Amino acid sequence: MGTKVCNACKYLMNDGSDFCEKCGSKYEPILSEVKGSPSKHTCNSCQKEVSADASFCPHCGIKNPLLGSGASLGQQIISPPVEENAAGNAILKYLVIGFVIVVVAMLYLLSTNKDSGTSNPKIKQPPPSSINLKLNSYQKLSGGSWRNYLDIQVLNQNLTVQKVTVNRGGCQILNQSFGINSDGPLKYGDTLTYFIMPYPACNVAEVEVITNLGAMTYNFN
Repeated sequence: MGTKVCNACKYLMNDGSDFCEKCGSKYEPILSEVKGSPSKHTCNSCQKEVSADASFCPHCGIKNPLLGSGASLGQQIISPPVEENAAGNAILKYLVIGFVIVVVAMLYLLSTNKDSGTSNPKIKQPPPSSINLKLNSYQKLSGGSWRNYLDIQVLNQNLTVQKVTVNRGGCQILNQSFGINSDGPLKYGDTLTYFIMPYPACNVAEVEVITNLGAMTYNFN
């Protein structure tokens, strides 16, 4: 007997036979015999035996195990290390906390509009009895920087502020009394707000207020 195996009944045939002596089927050589190569090969990744027609190695999962170093992993998902993910989440957490702290601090500063003000300056020149004003010099956060302001509040009716002079004209001021008719008679409680220009630098020391009922001079020193 030879080494040929019948394709139909698996009977061991003689090497010189073209038809099976048992079932009469014609012998057809298998693919490995035609190519003259074994049916098993070695995987280039894990060096274990795989089938010649295998698309993926059953041992390591490498794609095309017979192609060598150019083979790629098949259906294997490479996840990032858990340590890197944890570090990234911690950094993001601290960034969010820092952002919240900055926002809260800014809101607090904006809510604290008046700072280091002197709301009760000394009256240098006694005013007429008909004038009742309250002055306040303070700083307010505006445009990302602290700026100096002056408030003049009217505590009697039908008063018109005609002129305001700071430091005897040494400080330039800008009226910012939005929503109040500063040119006409003021109502009780109306407040005129003046922005003190930063150039040249000005530290409020004296304010003179001239009204339709007379003048008052306030000393902040």
